[in-house]
Amino acid sequence: MKRTFAIISVMTGCITLNLAASGDNFYTGIRELPLPPVPDTLTVTSQRAAYVMAHFWDAMDWTDSLAVADRTFMEQNLANFYSLVPHTDSLSIAEAVGKMVKDASVSAEAVHTIFDCSAQYLDEPESPVYNVDCYDIVTHKLLDSPALNHTDSLILAYRASQLELHRVGSPATDFVFTDRTGNSNTLHKVVKDTPLTLLVFYNPGCHDCELFEYRLIHDEHVSQLVKDKKLTLLFINPYGTSAFKGNIVLPDSWVVGVSPDGMIDEEELYHIPQLPTIFLLDSDARILRRYISPSETLSF
Repeated sequence: MKRTFAIISVMTGCITLNLAASGDNFYTGIRELPLPPVPDTLTVTSQRAAYVMAHFWDAMDWTDSLAVADRTFMEQNLANFYSLVPHTDSLSIAEAVGKMVKDASVSAEAVHTIFDCSAQYLDEPESPVYNVDCYDIVTHKLLDSPALNHTDSLILAYRASQLELHRVGSPATDFVFTDRTGNSNTLHKVVKDTPLTLLVFYNPGCHDCELFEYRLIHDEHVSQLVKDKKLTLLFINPYGTSAFKGNIVLPDSWVVGVSPDGMIDEEELYHIPQLPTIFLLDSDARILRRYISPSETLSF
């Protein structure tokens, strides 16, 4: 399905909608909720974004069955709402999402649509508003809704348990791997060698993995960080097959390994929704970023 996203840009002096096409069909006739006017006293970007999120759905009548049933309308406005997430803090996001879900709970159909669209936009790496941390918040707010149907609640409960495994600030689960020399090593030992470690779960021959590998190989900034021992690139095949026979030869300066007998996958030590799955860790194995999109600009 081809989509158009009206991404909201929040700046100190104004709030604008920027249309971004996803696919070949560029359609701009979708009805959108009016943005709430922001008080002039709010001049900080994060405060303005928080205000817009808090009041984004003020014009929405959740009892309007026609509006709720209009999938295109609902998708567009949820995408607009979630485009504000990167501009403000987690507390403001949680409050705004909680208010949305509470107000929408007058309609079981509205809650189901929020459930469905949120997974589509926040939990899919190719989405322009992809944000697993926000999806974590949405998941828990929806689970508190009395209007959530039984099937959706089962799906959300399972996803919530996966997201709880590796939250930002928590320690990454340790695991054993076999490196290119045949020696055994562990995640927690490797991360101590540098201030930052980019942990990448991959599979040799995976097309998306190879695109990411090629990008890192040719990133001069990343290469310099590795050379200066400020960053470790740790590529792990979690499935117990060969980690070393892909179409791209990974540099000797990278740590590359395979999970013996596929233990990482078999024991579900990590939720690996796609390949590559990427985490950024500090030297104590604390998670700084999780489920990083392989297409986003990396900053260290």
